[in-house]
Amino acid sequence: MTRRLDAAELSDAAMSAALAMGLLTTGRLLAAGTAFQILATIVMAVLGARRRLRVVAVATAATMALAVLLGGIGPITQAFFAGVFGYAAGIGLRHRVRLVPHVGLSLAIGWPVVSALSVGFLAVFSDLRRLTLDNVRNQGHGIAEAIERARLDSVASGIERFVDWSVDNWYLAVPIAQGLLAIAYALVVRRIGRAILDRVDAALRHRSRQFSNRLDLARVDRVGHRRIPNRLADIAQHGVQSMGSSMDLGRLLWPNRHHACALM
Repeated sequence: MTRRLDAAELSDAAMSAALAMGLLTTGRLLAAGTAFQILATIVMAVLGARRRLRVVAVATAATMALAVLLGGIGPITQAFFAGVFGYAAGIGLRHRVRLVPHVGLSLAIGWPVVSALSVGFLAVFSDLRRLTLDNVRNQGHGIAEAIERARLDSVASGIERFVDWSVDNWYLAVPIAQGLLAIAYALVVRRIGRAILDRVDAALRHRSRQFSNRLDLARVDRVGHRRIPNRLADIAQHGVQSMGSSMDLGRLLWPNRHHACALM
């Protein structure tokens, strides 16, 4: 049975979800959704490299729930894609695999899931499919007209034929586009995510070393000197001689006063 998330895992999932949501929101406001979606994928990749699948799933679900506030299905799908591709890239970052296996992980894990959901979603919602395909056709023909003005008629006609084929065969064009997107995501995330992961690991090791040093100073048995006991039970158990001096109880409790009686 898979164990529940502990406090550290919940904290990492919450912070990653908040950061990914902030990036997606910024991309939507600046009309640069793809660039900021890649950054959100890097956040999930670093989380996936350090934590297990359930943590990434919780962070992705939290990001999708927050994405409802932005409105529309676009931010929700962006959050889901960031979680799927991020976890696939995180596995490669965790095991320090080479470039080809890293891209293969994204294609093996992220590409089938994203492609199946995209094709299924467009097949179910016919109105959204027609709107999306009309948008693709208009953008493609607009690019072809701009290229045709530069007297590159053969290139423009090739783009128009490709766009028309993609619209007519959208159930094939969508998986191909998602595969190219998975490769691009894997390359960018591997390049940037590895550097970020190294910095995070170095920072955590430094903090862990500082915390360990503080614990060592607080433990009586692991330091060269012993702290002064502040309870009578400690004095009775260890004795005043364990502090390396022969002071009596009165001198220990009231160092500025003189006492005639000694404890020992």
